[in-house]
Amino acid sequence: MPDWAHVKYLLDTNIFRSLAAGDFPVEAAEIENGIRSGTIFPFFTCEAVIDEIVVKLADDPENRFAEVQSYLSWMERLCGNSRVAPSVTNVLRRVLHDDPWLDPDDEIAKRNQVRRQILKARRFSDLPPRIQQAIRDFGPYLREKLDKWVAEKW
Repeated sequence: MPDWAHVKYLLDTNIFRSLAAGDFPVEAAEIENGIRSGTIFPFFTCEAVIDEIVVKLADDPENRFAEVQSYLSWMERLCGNSRVAPSVTNVLRRVLHDDPWLDPDDEIAKRNQVRRQILKARRFSDLPPRIQQAIRDFGPYLREKLDKWVAEKW
């Protein structure tokens, strides 16, 4: 029988979207009760999920801001800063160099900073101009990357 104490669950965008939409009311209430009682859940997220959520702001930032903020709010409650899986680049670096240690992950740190800035802001226009521009520039790049990945897989 496996030792479930070491199990980690990698949550995807749909989980955060569904929680924000109220699709899992019983589970959301259990999570909120757990958080209040100090439970640390074995939930993680990763750079691709943060990217997929933030890119929703690229086309219609003012109208989608509250929606994206609600997804990121659930991410914050369930994963915080410390439970974001290392970036793919960092994992590949570890595998290729047979190094048991992961370097400090600048990619994840940057994403966490953007995520926290979005959570603090009241609307998209409250974000620092460099972050606004980065999000707008990020949209076409990420869509091209995702389209290429889908084309290769399907």
